[in-house]
Parts: sequence; structure tokens; C-alpha cells
Amino acid sequence: MFMWFLRKERNAHFLNGPKLPEDGIVARAGFFLTDYKSHQTRDEVAEHAPSRMTTDAAIFPDGEIGLRAVARDSDGKLRMVAAKRTSGGSYVDQAKALAVEMGVQLAPLLHEPKLILECDSMMVINKLNDPMGDLTETGVICRSIRRSLEGAEQHSWLHIRREANGAAHLMARTYTHRDERLVWLDSIPDFWID
Repeated sequence: MFMWFLRKERNAHFLNGPKLPEDGIVARAGFFLTDYKSHQTRDEVAEHAPSRMTTDAAIFPDGEIGLRAVARDSDGKLRMVAAKRTSGGSYVDQAKALAVEMGVQLAPLLHEPKLILECDSMMVINKLNDPMGDLTETGVICRSIRRSLEGAEQHSWLHIRREANGAAHLMARTYTHRDERLVWLDSIPDFWID
């Protein structure tokens, strides 16, 4: 753009006679460039706040466990609800690690670049943050979770209190008959909220 303006002024100077001295042409071109830059709109991508995936698990008397994941967007609106009943971990921390693993497997369905995975078990969070890991059953599950996220864009782990994990905890305890995953691109339907 700057060169175009200089060429235009130069041609006008040679064809129409000297209207401005040469240093005036350069000064006008500089002013033109500054004015052009100040009026340009920039397409800046707004910083995208991360989505949150809250996970929880419940162990039932028959030995099965209920795994639940609830995903919310940056505004706090529900985006996904997942429920699974399976056999497996006999310890609470194993069950919670399996719930986090289910949340990690479902995370690509959200198509979100940033994700915070939340769990109310401090032991699971510590094992997820430990690069060495251990050979306990919970440690092996956590190592598999870390390995599956090696190519992911941005993720983090967050320990939350049980009171803040209400939706996933309630689902893990009560919705034992559902075994499905549901993703909404907009707001969650009313029949799920009730």
C-alpha cells in the first residue's frame, strides 16, 4: 500500500509537474500509511475460556460402579451428560479414576480447545499430576489417562470439593438405569434438567 501511494505521487509529480517537493511526497506517504493502519480492523480471536468436565463415580452393593461425566461450557451451561454402568474398580479411587478416564474419552465430542477435568478425589488428581506414576491399579489407570492426552491441545486437572460436584455425584448415585452419552450443541433440553 505504501509503495502504491509513492508510485502514484511520483507519477503525478512527473506527469503533472511539481506540486510538492520530493521530501513532501515521502512525508505524505508516511502520513497515508499511518492513517491506513489506524483505520484497519483487526480480526483478533478472543481468548476462549475453558470448558469444565466434572466426573464422579459410585459403587453399588452388587459390585458394579456407576460412572458419570457432566460437561459445562465457559458460561456454566450444560453441554454433555454421560452415564455408564460397568463392573470394575472395587475401591473408591479406582472408580473415580475410571470416571475421569471416561470423561477424557468423551472430551473430543465437545470440540473444545481447552478443557479442565474436575474430580473430587485428591488421590486421583495427585496421581494424574505425578509424571512417574505408580503400579497400583489407580496409578495404572491414571498413567493410561495421561498417555491418551499426550497429543491433546490444552487440558488441566482440578480437585473440587464434593459439594461442588453435585450434578455428577447425583447422577452417579441415582441414574443407574441409564447407560448413554448425550451431547448438546446448544442448550440442554428441559426434560433433562427436571
